[in-house]
Amino acid sequence: MKFSALVSLAVVAMGASSALGSLYDADALPNGVALPRRSRHPLSEQRRRALVDTYYAQHPEEARRDLADADADAEIEKRGSTKSCKAKTNKSKNKKSQAAKKAAEQASAKTDTKAVKKQKTEHKTEQKSQKTEEKSTSSSSSSNNDASGSKGLFGMRFAGQCTDPGASDEYPNGNINFLNCGVSKQNPNSKWKAPNVKLSDLRVISAHQAAQSATFKPCAKYEGAFSAAEKATGVPAVLLMSFAMQESTCNPSVTGGNGEIGMMQLTPDKCGGINCWDAATNIMTGAKYFKTEYDNRGQNVLAAAGAYNGWQDGQLSYNSATNKQWGCNAQNNLDYLNQLFNGWCQGKTGYDLKVYNNLGSC
Repeated sequence: MKFSALVSLAVVAMGASSALGSLYDADALPNGVALPRRSRHPLSEQRRRALVDTYYAQHPEEARRDLADADADAEIEKRGSTKSCKAKTNKSKNKKSQAAKKAAEQASAKTDTKAVKKQKTEHKTEQKSQKTEEKSTSSSSSSNNDASGSKGLFGMRFAGQCTDPGASDEYPNGNINFLNCGVSKQNPNSKWKAPNVKLSDLRVISAHQAAQSATFKPCAKYEGAFSAAEKATGVPAVLLMSFAMQESTCNPSVTGGNGEIGMMQLTPDKCGGINCWDAATNIMTGAKYFKTEYDNRGQNVLAAAGAYNGWQDGQLSYNSATNKQWGCNAQNNLDYLNQLFNGWCQGKTGYDLKVYNNLGSC
């Protein structure tokens, strides 16, 4: 038909295929005549199209106008759809951007949290390591400087004539008036009464520290023998080393004025059947002798140590100790206990502690 051709040309000219469809989709013609209902049946659809074509062929101006209006509506709808699509796309992009930003923030927060936790863990580990090191150093220092675990006679009180040991940093095991309790140059016949001090009360350095020091250098190579004697008798190795330094400067070849043997200066009667010139044997024999004296004297370490030098508890006096009847060197050294416990046992040269110095003229 002519209108079909007209309409088709108009659609091609306007470039809008959807415009023609909108004219055929109307329920009625512009003049009010109702069109048959849309149907999938081909004949029904042809009849609708024929009515539309006939009407617009008779009214070409209306055809142009309605086609232009339909095309404008289609363009508006298209633009609206495009805008909506863009809006949705932008909204989607914004949501994705916000989600990505939030995820990044969460990841950053987690990273920061992990970093903080790691830092705290490292700090705690460092503190723990530092505390462990301080504890180890303290323990080592305590072991080196105080092998007995005792603080000495600080704050202690004893029964008898001398109750206050007068302990100080210089004399941790009691001052000489306490150690020589009862002995007096002003009262030369006053008898010595040894305060009841135990081995466990004494402050002494470790045998290893002693062996590493210049003071005990002569004893260093015998450290193993002294440690073995300690293990056998319970007498601290450093106390045995102190006896050896005091008696012979740790010389295994020394012979005393009355025939005393070796570094521990043992009298021959203590060496029956054994070779006391052997250093290890000499040390072990001296340790056993001292331990016997310690036990026999009620575990009074002052009385036992005094006996090692010929002191007798309740008998020694200033006059008896300084008697030169048997020669100058036969005197009892009245600085002996002070030199032993506050000198050698503290890592200091005992010979330097001279108060009575009654052997100084020999």
